[in-house]
Amino acid sequence: MMDAVHNKAAIGLSISGVKGFQFLNLATNSFEPAFASPSTDISEDPLIDPTRNLLLSPGERGIYEIVNVTTSTSPTFFENPIVVPAQVPDSAGEDCSTGIAMAPREFSLPSVVFIADLTQAIFTPAVFPAPAGTWTAPSQNQSLTESFLSAGASGMAVAQGTHTGVVTGEFSGNNLTAIALPATSGTGIPAITDWVTCNMGPAPVMGGPPLFETGADPHTVTAYQSPTSGDAIALVANGAFDTVTLTVTATELAVVDLTKMLDPTIVPRTVGGHGCASIFLPSTVVSFVPVP
Repeated sequence: MMDAVHNKAAIGLSISGVKGFQFLNLATNSFEPAFASPSTDISEDPLIDPTRNLLLSPGERGIYEIVNVTTSTSPTFFENPIVVPAQVPDSAGEDCSTGIAMAPREFSLPSVVFIADLTQAIFTPAVFPAPAGTWTAPSQNQSLTESFLSAGASGMAVAQGTHTGVVTGEFSGNNLTAIALPATSGTGIPAITDWVTCNMGPAPVMGGPPLFETGADPHTVTAYQSPTSGDAIALVANGAFDTVTLTVTATELAVVDLTKMLDPTIVPRTVGGHGCASIFLPSTVVSFVPVP
């Protein structure tokens, strides 16, 4: 995890068998003391909100942990149990401009995303001897019709500045879901305002027609706002099995314009309104780049 505002990075690690985090000061190239998570679990893909000094870590045991890292050498912890049977929080996502925080639920079919408004969150400090406090906020588990991803909703990223994000599966799967997020927050229960799921198609970099297959854990997806078009762009790495080393490695990236993907005049939709009418995304929306 990167914190560009404070010039820091954080990693997840094991501290004598207990899961936790450690910050790296990029200015001095020095590590701060590691700290353990009271939830005894950390997310496969946590994130840092540098504007609120929060570390978001929804774990597979169903606890959405938020760590206040204003003083990263003395963090404070807040837990929110969001347990749903057979659907586990698999990664963190947030639109940091609005404080809309999310967690896709692995194994959900169709995709389910937990979504909460952190601008309305109530953080209750821990009372000794409890190691962590609690947090609550207006939230819901939102089902995304027509979104059927490999292993369910697993990976997530938000292109900051666009109110647009992406949800992916894992361990193969050729499709992904583009999501439109609310442009404002602070009142009511937040909701994803629009979404569409499409297949990315053959992988010409690999000589096609084999389909592009989404990579495994940790989730191989990120997103950013294009400095030229202003569109939200998703980058998804594949997972190719190397028969020599017997490992899975990335050999190419799918570059997906999420803004165009959400535009029904560019990508026509199914009768249900949330799937692609065509078999694959057009080449004007997705392209593939080899990984050296």
